[in-house]
Amino acid sequence: IANVLKTCTGTGTSASCIWDGKDSQSQIVPDGVYSYTLLIADQPAKTKMKVAYGTVTVDTTPPTGSILINGNAVWTNKTAVTLTLSCADGVGGSGCAEMQISNDGVFDTEPVESIAASKLWALTSGDGNKKVYVRYRDAAGNPSAKLSDNIYLDTAKPVVSSVSDSPDPFKHHLGEVSTINYTVSDNLSGTCTIGVAFFNSLNTEVRRIIKNNVSCPAGGASGSFIWDGKDKNGVLVPAG
Repeated sequence: IANVLKTCTGTGTSASCIWDGKDSQSQIVPDGVYSYTLLIADQPAKTKMKVAYGTVTVDTTPPTGSILINGNAVWTNKTAVTLTLSCADGVGGSGCAEMQISNDGVFDTEPVESIAASKLWALTSGDGNKKVYVRYRDAAGNPSAKLSDNIYLDTAKPVVSSVSDSPDPFKHHLGEVSTINYTVSDNLSGTCTIGVAFFNSLNTEVRRIIKNNVSCPAGGASGSFIWDGKDKNGVLVPAG
């Protein structure tokens, strides 16, 4: 038989062969798939007969992978998130088998779970930067490095104050405009989307103006909207 790395013998009705992953020169073999063949010979005639064969994988290389929170989003306003999980064990590896997920990265009390491509997860409470960690393990028991992703949890709504408009009333048919002033603040994100809607006496919306990426630091920032007295179609609204 070519390329024999180890042989062992036994007698009787049962026997076993333990292989330590070394060749006949006691050198550790490289990672890969190795085949074995079971031969039996009867004692009187010593006739050898191949009765079984199979393969065994030597795997000393840890798996690699990744974790994403809400598809790699930067912000969330809920503690409930979705994790996207990916594990790879390379060509000839024993295959990804298990994982542990943790909010603190310690992996002490977290259960060992079967590999999954996604998982619902709960962040710890309290606004701020949140991290979720994962550690994968292949079928040979090799653990991956500790992998993580982060997301900012912001559950507090921005605060708008000091709203005023001037001049009031104004003569839109003469080209005058009205300026709506405000102050806005937010405890964490620092940027906000701010909108103002105008309604007539029948409570029907006639115009809406939106501003994105507006500065709203924790200490507050002032801003304004300018309305020319026109509706969403660019027509001057009736006086009122």
